[in-house]
Amino acid sequence: MTPFPFIKKIEAKVRERLGKYPLLYALVGGVGIVLFWRGIWYGADYFYALFVPGADGGIALGWPSAADGLVSIAIGSVLLLSTGLFVSELAGGETILREEKKEEQVVKKESSEIPGIEQEIKHIEDELKEIHNDIHHDQKGGPSSHGA
Repeated sequence: MTPFPFIKKIEAKVRERLGKYPLLYALVGGVGIVLFWRGIWYGADYFYALFVPGADGGIALGWPSAADGLVSIAIGSVLLLSTGLFVSELAGGETILREEKKEEQVVKKESSEIPGIEQEIKHIEDELKEIHNDIHHDQKGGPSSHGA
């Protein structure tokens, strides 16, 4: 479950719209991935230049350069989150597939228990009907089946 439920709503709307246009969906997702990793790469280069004397690598130190990487990460993250690709691209498909298999196993286990639960509910309903009939019969002044 996401700590920000509104992200799921936005993601669902974006996926629904982009799902009709797979090439556009792929393009938006691809741009998001590239921007995200560009920001990480640029940030790493910036911090290297900042902390290693003489290794500026052509990067101008200062707020505009630092903001460049942060903006790329932010825009890339927004694109990936809104298309539902953030976790799948960054955590990897294997992790997600493993979690989905666990969920499937839970659903199968719970589904196999349903017939037994239904039978138990039917038994309880029958007992309640019997008790109701006994009480109703007793109220009319008839003989009680519980003994006197």
